[in-house]
Amino acid sequence: MPKKRSYNQESVLSAAIEVIQRRGIENLSARSVAAQLGSSTAPVYGSFNSMAELENATLATAKERLLDYTGNPVTDLTFLNIGIGMVTFAREEPELFRALFFGESRKREILDDILMTCFDRMSEDEQLREVPTASKVELLDRMFMFAHGMASLVSVGLLSDSSDGYIRRILGDVGGLLIEDVIRGMQSQN
Repeated sequence: MPKKRSYNQESVLSAAIEVIQRRGIENLSARSVAAQLGSSTAPVYGSFNSMAELENATLATAKERLLDYTGNPVTDLTFLNIGIGMVTFAREEPELFRALFFGESRKREILDDILMTCFDRMSEDEQLREVPTASKVELLDRMFMFAHGMASLVSVGLLSDSSDGYIRRILGDVGGLLIEDVIRGMQSQN
């Protein structure tokens, strides 16, 4: 008699992530996850109380992956790394990016969590240590809007060049302008 396969919450979550990566979050269902597992839907419902709980777990996993990308030290500038990480994540994981940011069911607390983590990283950056908190918040908000827009274009294939060099150059240029603007604002207040 063949050995019975065992599924746990981690394997179900992994299968759900694979479904999203291949077919998008709109195709996440107990049946699609079960098909990915090669099982019935029993392991899905045995591991999660509802599809909403499974979707929340997939979004939390996607958020953690995005934060890993934004924490990757590809340059000496933490602020720039955040933007580069977001756009790179959108290029390499377009369906996970869209799952996080597109659609009616996306949760505001996910965005708030991402922004808070990015703000904390900016606050630890030596180069931004003298920048007042309000100015850091404004800087992050403005750069996040720009980087998110660029990432959105990348995730749907509408940016003709999504190479590492192009991403760094564009975000570096815009980030430099934003920082200069914040510094000018700080100087005019003194």
